[in-house]
Amino acid sequence: MVKISKNLAILMVALLISGVVNDVFTDYVLAATGPVSVSLTAGNQNINKGEKTTLNWNSTNADSCMAHSNIQSQWFGIRNISGNESITPTETATYYITCGNSGGYSLTAQTKITVGEFQTSNVSVNITANPESIFRGESTTLIWSSTNAVSCEASGYWSGLKPPFGSEGVSPSTTVSYTLRCNNSAGQYASDTQVIFVNPNPATSVPTATASPAPAPTQTITPPAIRPTAPVVRILKLAAPTNLKPNSETLASDTKEALLSWDAVKGAKSYAVRMDPKNKKNSRDERNNCPDNPHYFCVNGFDSASIKVRVEPDETYNWWVHAVSANGTFSDPAFAEFSIKAAKTEEGGIAGDFFANIFSAAGSMIIGLVILAFILGYLWGKKRGVDQAKFARETRTSPLKI
Repeated sequence: MVKISKNLAILMVALLISGVVNDVFTDYVLAATGPVSVSLTAGNQNINKGEKTTLNWNSTNADSCMAHSNIQSQWFGIRNISGNESITPTETATYYITCGNSGGYSLTAQTKITVGEFQTSNVSVNITANPESIFRGESTTLIWSSTNAVSCEASGYWSGLKPPFGSEGVSPSTTVSYTLRCNNSAGQYASDTQVIFVNPNPATSVPTATASPAPAPTQTITPPAIRPTAPVVRILKLAAPTNLKPNSETLASDTKEALLSWDAVKGAKSYAVRMDPKNKKNSRDERNNCPDNPHYFCVNGFDSASIKVRVEPDETYNWWVHAVSANGTFSDPAFAEFSIKAAKTEEGGIAGDFFANIFSAAGSMIIGLVILAFILGYLWGKKRGVDQAKFARETRTSPLKI
């Protein structure tokens, strides 16, 4: 009975030791430490009363998050360190999420959702040319209109921001296309393209006189009518920026900011920079100064050839830049793409998985059994030594029986 109690005590001690080791390792080695980053965005920040929208949040280096709002009680309480949640606000409110870790670091992100009466119809745009086909050196007029649009941006053989409706004379020297994309206040957009066909100048023939043996009355030859040619307006268009970086690169998972850079364009007064993530398309950078343009990052009038932008792990970004002249003419865009590696797991990546497996519930039991076997082996060896010594003593002192 004494031996059974002793073995039970040894087993309890072994399991206790393994449990303590597991808890200590998990709490102090695997716990997140260092500064925290957190973002909170809404799928649609302007909604009508009764409509739903989605809150999306993501944090890095955090152990837990707490949601709260200045008005809405439905957004309150503990949340995962990343996720999304559908809400139906009844009034305009600001939503917050605070994420922190055991190292004492925390950070709060917020987003505002406005509840009102907003336009819900889709945006449309139509662009035509009069005429659609011209001879080289002639001009034509682009005419466009849109519905429910608050801004438009041109691309193709023209560029720059355009009003929701208007007209513009152009004089291309070859067949080209003009594209116009218009956006509404809800972030919806539509685009339309018009092709201008440019024909080479028609060949002109010179009439020849044929000699006749008999005299003939003098004839007056009327030259063919020549169509009046509109004056050609030469517009100096800036070259598109070159040497965009990063491009076709994969940056480290701990990259928080990426430096977008390009070679300066001669004659450019400023630059227009755009960037969109491939997956998380609902967020927008607070530095945007073109609010009606639905890009994640949208800055006009930037006077440097490089700019830093915030990025997130496990994301791919497309970005482009226009050179802008003193009269506001945009160059053709120059495009680039880069991606960020996926973040390491909260357990610390491969090494974390290794240690997590070791110190999991099954691992704890294995360690306990190993420790128990070691202790039992030690006690058994010690007891065996005592028994052998006792036997030796009894053998020496016992009388010899004949």
